[in-house]
Amino acid sequence: MSVISNELSALLKTAVNESLENYSITVPDSNKKGEGFMGQLCFVSVENKASKKASHFVVKQAFSDEKFRSIHPIRRYFLNEIYIYSTVWPALEKFQRDVPIADVFDKTPRCFCTSSKDGAEALVLDDLRDEGFVVHKKDVPLNKEHFKYIFRQYGRFHAVSFAYKVLHPRDYNEMAKGLTVDYRLLCNVNSFEDYVTYITDTSFKRLRSENDEKLLEKYRPYLENGLEILENSCFYRGNYSAVIHGDCWSNNMMFKYDEQNKLSDIRLLDFQFSNIGTPACDLSYCLYSGGTKEIFDELDYYLKVYHASFAETIKEFGLDSDEVYPFDELKKDWKQYCKMGFILGLMVWRLKLTKDDDVKDLTEVGDTDDGVPKEFLSSSFDEETFGIITNIEVCMGRLTRRITQETRSPEILRGNLESPGHFHGGGNSNHNTYQAAFMTYRDATGVNRSQQGPVNTQQMHNAVSNTSLPVQHCIIRVLNNINMTSVVPEQVYELLNTVTNGNLLNYSVTVQNLNKKGQGFLGEFLSVSIEHKVTGEASDFVVKQAFRDEKVRSVQPIRKYYLNEIYFYTKIWPALDELQRSAPLADIFDKIPKCFETSSKDGDERLVLENLKSQGFRTHDVKIPLDEEHFKFIFEQYGRYHALSFAYKAFHPKEYEEMRKNFTHNLRILKDQKSFRSYLTYVFETASTCLHPEDDVKVLEKFEPYLEDAIEVFDRSCDYEGHYSVILHGDCWSNNMMFKYNEYNELIDIRLLDFQYVNTGSPVFDLSYCLYSGGTKAVFDDLDTYLRTYHVSFVKTVEEFGLSSKNAYPFDELKKGMGSALQTGIYYGPYHMAFEID
Repeated sequence: MSVISNELSALLKTAVNESLENYSITVPDSNKKGEGFMGQLCFVSVENKASKKASHFVVKQAFSDEKFRSIHPIRRYFLNEIYIYSTVWPALEKFQRDVPIADVFDKTPRCFCTSSKDGAEALVLDDLRDEGFVVHKKDVPLNKEHFKYIFRQYGRFHAVSFAYKVLHPRDYNEMAKGLTVDYRLLCNVNSFEDYVTYITDTSFKRLRSENDEKLLEKYRPYLENGLEILENSCFYRGNYSAVIHGDCWSNNMMFKYDEQNKLSDIRLLDFQFSNIGTPACDLSYCLYSGGTKEIFDELDYYLKVYHASFAETIKEFGLDSDEVYPFDELKKDWKQYCKMGFILGLMVWRLKLTKDDDVKDLTEVGDTDDGVPKEFLSSSFDEETFGIITNIEVCMGRLTRRITQETRSPEILRGNLESPGHFHGGGNSNHNTYQAAFMTYRDATGVNRSQQGPVNTQQMHNAVSNTSLPVQHCIIRVLNNINMTSVVPEQVYELLNTVTNGNLLNYSVTVQNLNKKGQGFLGEFLSVSIEHKVTGEASDFVVKQAFRDEKVRSVQPIRKYYLNEIYFYTKIWPALDELQRSAPLADIFDKIPKCFETSSKDGDERLVLENLKSQGFRTHDVKIPLDEEHFKFIFEQYGRYHALSFAYKAFHPKEYEEMRKNFTHNLRILKDQKSFRSYLTYVFETASTCLHPEDDVKVLEKFEPYLEDAIEVFDRSCDYEGHYSVILHGDCWSNNMMFKYNEYNELIDIRLLDFQYVNTGSPVFDLSYCLYSGGTKAVFDDLDTYLRTYHVSFVKTVEEFGLSSKNAYPFDELKKGMGSALQTGIYYGPYHMAFEID
C-alpha cells in the first residue's frame, strides 16, 4: 500500500466501507498544474486483496496552505460543492425516480463520501476514466456535435430543477438557501479584479488593430467597468431561476465516445460555483469559453436545441415549458446575462492557451493579495489564437444577428439591448427616415388621431414631393407594405418599428381597427399582424389605445381608467399569478390575456395584449343572451378568480391592503358624470314602461326606488364594507369576455377582458353584473344553482391553498351579500341591454 495521509486514508475507508488493511492502494498521479484552481485531484486505485476487485476514485482535496486560504475563500467553494453532492443532487435524483420519468438525468459523477473538516475539505468521486470518459483537449474548440449534446443535457438538468421548484416549492426554497457561492464572491479578491482588467485590456489591444471604431465603442464599457458588468450579470433578477452548474468550461466536462468516435455520453464536473441563477449563465459560459465563429453564427439554433430538450423533460413531469420557462424568456435572459459568459470566456481562453511549460499552480506564485501575480502575466500563451478568439467573441454582437424573431408571441416588444448576444436583425439606423415617412403620411391625411378616412392623394403627392428623396422612397415602400383598414396612429407606427427592430420593410403588416360603433368607450382597439416576408414567421397582438382627442379627454377621465387597467396588468395580476404558481395549484387560473407592454405616458396610455382571436377565441353576439352552459362556465371561473384573491389576502394582508388603496374606484367617477346620470334615469324610465300596472303592482313597488333616486341606490350598491372583499373584475358583461369552443361547439375556455373598472368589493358585484347584463328568466329562476356552482369552484380553489373555505367565504355569506350587491347588476343589466339591442 502506498504511503498516504491520514485524511486520505480516512476518506478511502469510508468510500470502501471497510478496513483498508484488506486493500492494496495505488496513487499513480494527480492533476496537472493549473487545473486544480482551489485544490488538488488525486487518482486512487483500491484493489481488494482477496477478490482482486478494483475500485477507482478521484479524491478532490482543498489546498491547505494558510496564506492562500486567507486570500481565497476556498472553504466556501468546497462546502458549496459538498452541499451539491450531499443534499441538492440526492433530492433532485429522488424526485426524478419518484415521478418517475422515462430518462433519468444522471450526468454527474457518483460521490462516495465527503469531508467538511476545516482545512481538510474533500470529496471522493468516481474516476470516470475507468468508464471510458475523457477530457476534451483544452486548446481545441468544441465542435457542433459537442455543443448540440451539451445543450441538450443542460436542457434536461435545468428542467429537473425547474420541475422540482414548481412541484415542491417549499423544499426547493429551503434547498436553495444552502447555495451561497457565485462569481461575485470571486470578484472580491484583488487578484481576480486585476485579472479581469488585464484580460479586457489585452483583448482591447488586439481589437484596436482592426480599426473598427464602432466595435471598439461597443467593447469600451467592458474595458472601463468589466468587473461591475461581470458582477451584475452574475446576479439574476428574473423569475426563471434554477440550480445551475456554474463553471461550464470544457475542462469541467468529460465525454465518452462510441466505436465510431461519435459522442455518446457526458459527465458534468466541478460544482463549486453552482448556485441559483439563470440557465443563460451556464449556456453563455459554455458557449463563449469553447466555441468558434461557426458556433456563434448558429446561436439561435443551439438555444432551440436546449429549449426543445428542456420542453421534452419538463413535459415528463406534467408541466408545460411555455408556462415554466418560455423560449422568449430564455432569449430575454440571454440578452441580459450572457455578459458573464462573455467575460469568463475571455479569461478561460487565456488559461487554455497558456503553454504547458508555463502553467503555474496558484500556490506556487508570489503574493496574490496585491494584484495579478507577475508569474501569470509573464507566462507565454498562444497570442495569435487568442487574438482570433477575442475578435470573434467581441464581434459576437454581429455574429448573433442571425437569430430569428420567430416566436408568435410578441415578446420582441420588450426592446433590444445593445449588448453581446442581442437578438435583433440590424440596428435602428432607419428609424428617423421611417419616422419622417410616417409623419408625412399622417400630415397628408389630415389625421390628428386614429380616425378612419380615405387618403387625400393630392395632399399626399404634394407632401411627398416636398420631402427628401430617401423619405419619398420610404413613404412609397411603407404604404405598399402595410395593409390598413384604418389610419395607423403615430404610436402604433412606433410600436411596429420597435417590433420589427427598425426593419419594417422586411415584414408584411396588417392593421385593422376592431372597434364597432359604441364599443370603444374610452379608446380604440387595433389588431396588428406582422409576418416576415422570408421566414413567414408571424406575430399577432392587439393594441388598446386611449383616445387622444383633448375634447373627449376633458369630458371623460380616460387617463384614470387606463392607469387602473395598467396597474392591474403590471402589479395586481403578476402578484396573484406568482402566488398560485408558488403554491402550486393543480389547475392554474390562466383566464387573463397576456400583456406584453404598457404605456402610462399622459395622452398616450396604451396596452399591448395577446390576440386571442388568433388562438380561436371569439366574443359572444351581444344581442343573444348567454345560455345556462355559459353561465355555469363563467361562474366556475369567477369562483377560481375570487378564491385566488381571497388566498392572497390571507397570506399577504399588508400587500393586499396596499393594492386596495392604489385602485381608482372608476364606478364612483362614472356616477358623478352628468351624462351617465341622465342615461341611467332614461334607461330605468324606459324599462318601467315595459311593466303593466294592472299585472305587476308588486314589481312596480320594488322598482319605484330605482326610478326616484337611481344614482343614490347605485352609489350604495358600489360600496362594500363587509369582511369578504376580493379583487373584482369590475366590468362583467359578455363583451368583456371571449370564449373558445371545440369542434362540437362546446364551450371549453374563456378569457376575461377589460380591467379598467377593477376594484375591491363583494364577489356578488361581479356575479350580479354578469347575470343581469346577459341572462334570461330561465337563468334568473335558477339563481341558487349558479351560486352553488360558483361556491363549489371557490371552495375547491381555496382548499388548494390549504385554507378553510368556511372561514374564507361561507355560502350563507354569499347568499346574504346578494341583497345590496345585486342592485349593481340590476343597474348594469338595462344599461348594457340598451347597447345590445340597438
